[in-house]
Amino acid sequence: MMSNNFGEILKNVRKEKGLKGLEFSKILGIPQSTLSKIERGKTKRIDPNIVCKIYQVFNIDANQLLGIEPKDNSIPMEIEHKDNSITNNYNISIQKAQELENALNYVREELQKLALQDKRIFEILDVIDSFTINTKLDNGRIQIICRKGIILVEGFFKENEMLYALVLMSFFSEFYYKCRKVVLKIQKAEYCVAIDALFFYVGRILREQVLYDVKPNMDFQTEQFYKEFKELIEVAVNSLGDQIGHLTKSHNSQEADELKDIRAIYETITFEGKTIKYYDYIAKIYKTINIHNTVEIQYMLMNLYAKAYAESVLLLEKEVPSGQWFPATPWQIIMKMRIIIPKYFIETKGSL
Repeated sequence: MMSNNFGEILKNVRKEKGLKGLEFSKILGIPQSTLSKIERGKTKRIDPNIVCKIYQVFNIDANQLLGIEPKDNSIPMEIEHKDNSITNNYNISIQKAQELENALNYVREELQKLALQDKRIFEILDVIDSFTINTKLDNGRIQIICRKGIILVEGFFKENEMLYALVLMSFFSEFYYKCRKVVLKIQKAEYCVAIDALFFYVGRILREQVLYDVKPNMDFQTEQFYKEFKELIEVAVNSLGDQIGHLTKSHNSQEADELKDIRAIYETITFEGKTIKYYDYIAKIYKTINIHNTVEIQYMLMNLYAKAYAESVLLLEKEVPSGQWFPATPWQIIMKMRIIIPKYFIETKGSL
């Protein structure tokens, strides 16, 4: 069930932690007057970043804030580290896919409830309905249909295949973008926070599958990828910096600030020797990975792509890429990233 009084739940959290309004507002990074309005139910829209801040500081996720009780068959929100050695067990593979299918059905049901109140939520449902899984096949195969996302594909996958993980994250990037887009349009706070909770729920489910249930691609070209990806990040930071400087000189401070937010996404990526440090906005932590860790490298790239894609397209206020918009730089960077993804991860033996 979902609570319709986010402000009341927030107030209870504050009291349970023994905090006064001023102390709590400083932790959340908002004025005390804003906190007071939220607690009294006087604010029409709540920034989902408030929910994220509560998660970071108090380890209380959005589901708890909304009073959502996960179903017994859903994957837990907290993901434990597992041994990197994957057991190629047919039954386990099918079971994991079925858990994913059940969890997506749960998210679909919750979105349909919200859609009864605001029809714009059907934009998100359209994405989630484009992604289907069929586990009732012989020979240890899983059928996945992904009609929206970075990779539009319908195919049969064996357990632990690299392309399987790529399709999961491809779906996630489109799902993330649509969630962000709808949240910006909707004015009712409880709907915004509910969508945010469901987005993070889906993200963690896919993260578990991508990081722990996929066999690494042994043909991955480590040195080439590292060099090309590093150049991409450097170009992104530098070119956006140049454009920000140009806009600042022309006294267009609003667009300059918007581009700063996009550049900050790429600035979360740093390179140290043969490792890459990146910010995982699903797990809300910085992680350092070795470039030989093919599976997590792929997850990192798709994680970055989803964030950069959504923020850039929302800034440009377009859905159909043309490369002719102003400012064009964010989209040009995304297109380069979109070339890297299939170049290094799609060619997997025995996939489709």
